[in-house]
Amino acid sequence: SSAWLRDVLTQAQGGADGVPYFGQPAQIQSVNTSFDTVLLTIGGNDLGFADSGALDGDYGRVTNDGGIVKKCLSINPVYARGGECDSLLLKASEKVNGIGQSSMRVLLRSAYRQILARMGSDAELVIGLYPMLFPAAGEWTGIPVLGGGRFCVAAEAGAVSLGYLEADVATMRSLQVQLNAAIVAAVGDIAGQGDTRIRVAETSFDGHSFPCGDAGRPTPYVNGIRYAPGAGAVNFAE
Repeated sequence: SSAWLRDVLTQAQGGADGVPYFGQPAQIQSVNTSFDTVLLTIGGNDLGFADSGALDGDYGRVTNDGGIVKKCLSINPVYARGGECDSLLLKASEKVNGIGQSSMRVLLRSAYRQILARMGSDAELVIGLYPMLFPAAGEWTGIPVLGGGRFCVAAEAGAVSLGYLEADVATMRSLQVQLNAAIVAAVGDIAGQGDTRIRVAETSFDGHSFPCGDAGRPTPYVNGIRYAPGAGAVNFAE
């Protein structure tokens, strides 16, 4: 988990100090013709959800800045969020919707082909989609914001609430929808060219998104935010 495309394809996945976990090489190196099935979900970190450096092609893990998840976090009742949020969301949108060699569809398609090249003729590459972190517009209430809009509560920190403004919730959810569409399209590109060893996993995450502080919602697959003020750490508790 917490991997980027480069961790799968070209170099060892590193920890916060840059040291590879357990000395393991790039994940693709473990794939061979003895495998019956390979399961893979990838792309979210490459859109900058965890580290904004990915959006600038910086895969050296030098920022470790929490990416979109942290930069778009707001504080209730101040409703102040990081000034980088808008630019990160724009960069992510351009990457997932692009048509060039750096677009997500092209990058994913290339990754899938490289993995398939190491697999046997009867093996199967099953690609997972991402569950929605946030509910759709009509599925949550949150806290009303003075002047209009809603606030999606992510965590409580003393007298204040941490969370996301309604517009940011909509944009981040839209990015995930577009990422899943790019995944489906990349798989379809390969299958459409006759390689039937690849398919999208049949999964359903509907109704189990982040609760935004609402009671009575189905058990979420993403439970909230872990926030450590002293360390400045912000992560989803999965």
